[in-house]
Amino acid sequence: MKAFLHLMEYAGLKTLYSTFRLVPFQTCMRLADFFSPALALSIPFRKKIILENLRRAFPDKSERFLRHLLKKIYRNFYLFMMEFIHFEKRSREELSGQFVEFIGEEYIREAGVGDKGFLIITGHLGNWELMGAYFASRDYRFSVLAKPVHNPYIDKLITRVREEKGIHVISTRNLDLKSIFKTIREGNGLVFLADQDARRDGIFIDFFGTPASTFTGPAVLSLRTGLPLLPVFDVRKDLLTHKVIFYPPIYPPSGDREKAILKIMTDYTRILEDVIRKYPDQYFWFHRRWKTRPKCKM
Repeated sequence: MKAFLHLMEYAGLKTLYSTFRLVPFQTCMRLADFFSPALALSIPFRKKIILENLRRAFPDKSERFLRHLLKKIYRNFYLFMMEFIHFEKRSREELSGQFVEFIGEEYIREAGVGDKGFLIITGHLGNWELMGAYFASRDYRFSVLAKPVHNPYIDKLITRVREEKGIHVISTRNLDLKSIFKTIREGNGLVFLADQDARRDGIFIDFFGTPASTFTGPAVLSLRTGLPLLPVFDVRKDLLTHKVIFYPPIYPPSGDREKAILKIMTDYTRILEDVIRKYPDQYFWFHRRWKTRPKCKM
């Protein structure tokens, strides 16, 4: 039954995917923008989870404010989907043309990006997929550590689209550390999206004032390689354009290993919070970020 449901889900998505690919990109974006309020009401995908997350992150905001923000979150999601659907059809020049502003570019050189192996850490903000395709189009060589989608058919579709745009995907399932270190030694980069629930494998760090299970992998690799983590985020400027924001590199501290891991991931979390507070409608609130709770101390 589970396999059948996955197949039906994939068939529905593939139908939408194939249909919207027939429509010009800019028309799709305008349609998504125009119909997003109606879609938010008629197809309230994970509405309960989004509102729970928003209430936890912004306890001082009114319910009216949060529901207005909810509509904007859906809008960004629909625009994200249209951009992803048209990935394969669009040229490098067309994708690059969507990026019109870069803030903190000096941190690229500071982190050694392009000169040697490098580590980038980002989050599910704006259109992270489009940002990856942009940097791949600029001939940056990197791999993305990606958690597989539960539906294997959809996971294959997403991976294929990413790799056709020059983004090499390394699945977190059956992770091969030797291949990761080889990638870095060869002067390539590794990109982490480290803002989802890490379950019992993570460490708990306050995220908007509430402890959240956080991945330690980026910090561990930074300590093992001596390379800093460069925080980078995509932000939508308007309907068709984006900007990229670079933050100062997070350098691996010396001293106790566990304390160093905690500091690195806390620094990243504070940066992530900062950019989300500035652009709350562009964050992927659909995920249950606070799902895993700390064990109660007796």
